[in-house]
Amino acid sequence: MTITNMQLISTVVSIIFIIFISRLLLIPRYFFFYPIIFNVILVCTSLIYIEHGGFISEAGRNGTFTGSSFVYIYFTILYFLGVKFAFSFTNKKTKNNLPSFAKIKRKSSGFKTLYMVAFISFLILYVNLFLSPIPLLNVNVDRFTYWKYSALPFLHILFGNVTTIFAFVFGYLYWYFSYAGRLKKSLLVYKRLVFFSFISYIIYLVFLGHKFSAIETSIFYFILPFVAWVDGRIKLNKKVISYATVVVALLFGLVYFNFSKFQYYSYISKNVFVQIGYRVVGLQGGLWWSMFNAIVNCNFRPTYNVHDLLKGMDHLMYLESGYAPNVTEFIKMGGKYTNAYPAILLYIFPTWIASIVQVIIGSITGFFTLYVCSCIQKLNIIRAVLSVQLLMWLFYAEIQAYFVKIISPYFFCFLLIIILIELQSPPKTRRIIKVDLSPETM
Repeated sequence: MTITNMQLISTVVSIIFIIFISRLLLIPRYFFFYPIIFNVILVCTSLIYIEHGGFISEAGRNGTFTGSSFVYIYFTILYFLGVKFAFSFTNKKTKNNLPSFAKIKRKSSGFKTLYMVAFISFLILYVNLFLSPIPLLNVNVDRFTYWKYSALPFLHILFGNVTTIFAFVFGYLYWYFSYAGRLKKSLLVYKRLVFFSFISYIIYLVFLGHKFSAIETSIFYFILPFVAWVDGRIKLNKKVISYATVVVALLFGLVYFNFSKFQYYSYISKNVFVQIGYRVVGLQGGLWWSMFNAIVNCNFRPTYNVHDLLKGMDHLMYLESGYAPNVTEFIKMGGKYTNAYPAILLYIFPTWIASIVQVIIGSITGFFTLYVCSCIQKLNIIRAVLSVQLLMWLFYAEIQAYFVKIISPYFFCFLLIIILIELQSPPKTRRIIKVDLSPETM
């Protein structure tokens, strides 16, 4: 069979797989894995381009067909088999198990306090932003160097690694005050304040120079509390589709503005649309293809050094760029490529061990995701916020291969707080009622 035929088969299989995995997003429990699924879609699309000879700027070369897309799909299936095992083992279904009015009333002061803490913290970040060089307006500063030149750099210790949690907090608050407002009208004013705060948060990200990923991720975490209550499959009615269309249009407009202003890939083309297209398909699968190409064509041997997992992205950046000296400086500045996982597993282990590790990681994430969903549904405010932050770091590790995130003092501190709360909170029997939370009623 010729290479051309193999490329065709690879393309068809990748497209079918993209369609299949996209449909998982309609299942509430799997929607929690949106960051993983979204990146899988991008990598599969990118590998189609690369394996047809597309140029990889970070590697400084054109791709060739290696069959890497087949192996990437194989590893993705293993991951979700692990997730499926976790879901089946617990034998729990995501239902619209909403709390009683009595519990909603008891939690009112807790959610108000959460809003005040989030609002004051966010206000401090905005003050620092306007006292500092703003990346969107200053060509000498970008989001990687912002904290270095900020007026209050010590805030990075407190907020530098957890700002995305604001999106979830505002989403959780918005859900609560939307639902509680039907039972107690005076709470509806908080609903409007929370939505305004979320829009302000998105504007903050734009000022920091974020183009797409951070904003798209924030929108996901904002709507996550709503998905936790969905009973059955997520329905894409006209209202949902119209909202999604507006959001996508605004995001694309922002991306177009940034690419027009900064011309990130002018060496590829002067056409902004071509640059955006290249950013989507030219880079997302670069690290995976380079890792697999090193195994197939360069006799790469696994390191068997588990310590490489901590900063796996750095190792793969060196591998892809041919150990170019400028990569070291780029890493020191906080720069990174994208989607180093699960390529890092092949960097460390032979394929058969990497396959087992992939299933185990998928299972662990599946179990923890169910716990997060349970905390959201039970209105365990502190546990919900902390566990979602842990989930963010876990997803980040599983996308960028920076597993140092999940052995950091912050991670263990948050995990310890959750464990202590769980030990002091024996399970209670709760009353479950059904309430319609379809978009038309929100």
